[in-house]
Amino acid sequence: MLSQRGLLLAARRSCRPRTAAAAASAIHSSTPVLQPTPKVNKNDDKIEALFQKILWLDMFEVHMLTELLNEKMGLGDLNKLMSMSSPGSSASAASGETSKEEAAVEEKTLFDLKLVGFDAKAKIKVIKEVRAIAGLGLKEAKELVEGAPKVIKKDIKKEEAEELQKKLEEVGATIEVV
Repeated sequence: MLSQRGLLLAARRSCRPRTAAAAASAIHSSTPVLQPTPKVNKNDDKIEALFQKILWLDMFEVHMLTELLNEKMGLGDLNKLMSMSSPGSSASAASGETSKEEAAVEEKTLFDLKLVGFDAKAKIKVIKEVRAIAGLGLKEAKELVEGAPKVIKKDIKKEEAEELQKKLEEVGATIEVV
């Protein structure tokens, strides 16, 4: 039984012209047709045969061949090479890396307050404090505390997070500022 990809390949190949002349005649007359270069040595026969085989590949197979060639030749990602070769790109790439590092440093201004655990004796106190901090009802606060580890409050400033952490740890909770 043929796979879906196998059926697609078979359908594509059955619709392809079998000769270069048939391929040229199948192309619209306004499209320029590439003419083969004159043969110079024996290696051109190998290259021509390889080229004829590549012509019969579908786009997925050509993509896979390109990736394999890039990997075997040590070229890595071709898009990176192309962007690096354009004029002025090295300066922009360097400034882009710097701005990413600055963004990572600036990004961490908002923190999450995460309840990791609590002392079993102080469960009621922790529930009451979580209820007051998160603005939850009694049932929701109890479920949140019992389902630890859970985030109590998201996107708060560091000072506020440390203050709330201190309050919760005083009543018997184990808190992380993430």
